[in-house]
Amino acid sequence: METQRVEALASLRTLVQDEKDLFVGSPIDDNLLLQYLHYANFNVDEAFEKMKVVYSLKAQNSEWYAHRRDPAVHDVILKKGVHLMLDNRDQLGRRIYLLRLGNRNLVYGAHEPHEMFQVDDLWLSLALDEEETQKNGLVMIFDMEGMPWKFLRYFTPHIVRVTTTKAENIPVRNIQFHVVNPGLLLHTVIQLVFPFLSQATKEQVFFHKKLEGLHAHVSPSALPVEYGGERPALDPSSLAAKYLDARNNRIAELLSYGYNVTK
Repeated sequence: METQRVEALASLRTLVQDEKDLFVGSPIDDNLLLQYLHYANFNVDEAFEKMKVVYSLKAQNSEWYAHRRDPAVHDVILKKGVHLMLDNRDQLGRRIYLLRLGNRNLVYGAHEPHEMFQVDDLWLSLALDEEETQKNGLVMIFDMEGMPWKFLRYFTPHIVRVTTTKAENIPVRNIQFHVVNPGLLLHTVIQLVFPFLSQATKEQVFFHKKLEGLHAHVSPSALPVEYGGERPALDPSSLAAKYLDARNNRIAELLSYGYNVTK
């Protein structure tokens, strides 16, 4: 396996070196290459094609991606505790990413939708940088409790198309999406979002009116008490400090990668 790993890294590194205007570190970031190799089960060509797709999307939809951590925008949003990466893994070794879409601190119109999605990049870039996540995968939990109807105005065809395409191209082999506390908005959200999803993604989306449904996929031992779990209550400031602030330099590196589109 080690020989295969070394050979695959060398082959992918050569392809990246020859790809015009693609920057993934100087020297080339082997950990970034490993991320795509794990996604593709060490198929070099598949890994390279996924990398090109991801960074082409970033170039074509620049405002929907974070290129650096902007304290004036991103840190203000982070303080609201909407986006959170838990500091533990589930029973399968997967990272757990929580989006509390009905968070009372989230005021309609206070932030642009693309700014919210940029905050996801801060958390996810670090999670995908971890080889344990690359191997075991990721669980994303969307909590819709308290989400107001007026937020549906953000679900325009353009926004849904861009964001679902971005989500479907997260370069991790194993990913699940769980929607909890859906309430009356469930049917509307399905109608707005599902037409843009591939069949493969639809099969990894699960809706739970009761937390017991979530527990069938993610053990309560890995969840905070707010989600019927056995872990302490959420502390957004502590999670951000522990996960993001401690690795600011690495975030800056990862967010700088992509195609050079400057003319």
